[in-house]
Amino acid sequence: MSIINRPNKILTKRKKFVKRKKGYLEYKTKTYNHISSLIVKSLNRLSEYKPCPDSKGIFVGKCQDCGAVFLASLDCKKEICEVCGQVGSSLHRRRMSRWAGKVLWMYKKYGYISYMIITFPQEIRDKFYDRENLKKFRRYVVRKVKRMGFECGKVRYHWTGDLTGERGEFYPHLNFLGAGRSFLSKDEIEKLKEDITKWFYDEFKIKTKKVVLYYQVIKNVMGVWHKVRYITRPTLLLIENEERRNEVWEKIVKGFTNDISFGKIGKLKRDEITENILNKILIGLEKENVDVKGMMATCLFFNRCPVCGGNDIKWEWRNYNFTSDGGLEGDIWFEDENGKMELRNFYLDKSKIHYLGLGFYIINGEPEWVV
Repeated sequence: MSIINRPNKILTKRKKFVKRKKGYLEYKTKTYNHISSLIVKSLNRLSEYKPCPDSKGIFVGKCQDCGAVFLASLDCKKEICEVCGQVGSSLHRRRMSRWAGKVLWMYKKYGYISYMIITFPQEIRDKFYDRENLKKFRRYVVRKVKRMGFECGKVRYHWTGDLTGERGEFYPHLNFLGAGRSFLSKDEIEKLKEDITKWFYDEFKIKTKKVVLYYQVIKNVMGVWHKVRYITRPTLLLIENEERRNEVWEKIVKGFTNDISFGKIGKLKRDEITENILNKILIGLEKENVDVKGMMATCLFFNRCPVCGGNDIKWEWRNYNFTSDGGLEGDIWFEDENGKMELRNFYLDKSKIHYLGLGFYIINGEPEWVV
């Protein structure tokens, strides 16, 4: 059964599947020639997705096994952008790329990942409307967790929250993923809260309530992948007040390095992501009710064809751009029947282009400009 027309529940593993050499994608998909009609029915048209106005071209990918053609947008990468600042944008994909290999490497080495989120008390929140204070606190937390036994990790700020009453406000909180220390006791967590609260007082001379700190140990790859997606998502556009959002962008977010690693961290390359890991990630996504488009985009993130399951997609950058009517146009060199090279302009109608997510698209058919 095709991945874009699959049942609501993933079939649990049975003995007859255990011996198969082909993985989840391969035995549940058909060739590209059989799914054109299903794509039209199942996927959003480009007209329902607004491309970034400052796109820097397009990566065109072609599966060498089944011939499916994909696009990967190369956008402005600014979180203030109405397109790039959305969850599931090409900016989100780039951040995931910087995190995924390292976090999955930690998980593979240690067998778990520790997740922590630290929320600033209301009384001192305005103090973090300052890059230097954000940097100071981040350095303090990194030193603290290293002393507690964490050997490596990554940290990143979110600029606001999702909960009712928090959206529209500047509500920074620090996310942490680390490994090397498998479990913190309740007493250790309480001591950490007290130490952070004391740091706030020593730094700002303001008494606050005890800091809110959430701690979790993740022992499955589905949970790890969920945290990678969650932590790397853009959050600036969640600040609903446009004036306030622009202030935060100009004063804090713009130019701020918000991707910090510590310790010796390796990186799991995409071609080292085993079929077993990818299958578990896809199963986890379905449990989270992620739709077919999101699952196909995830396959492409790992350079795995979501149509046939092949892992040989060749990507090339092209100076193509989306048009105002939602199509795609650009110039490409063609060789005529006499062997002479000729520069031609092409146009691809929006009805042939379908957005998947994470800045990925799939083309319905194989255009002549794809080599």
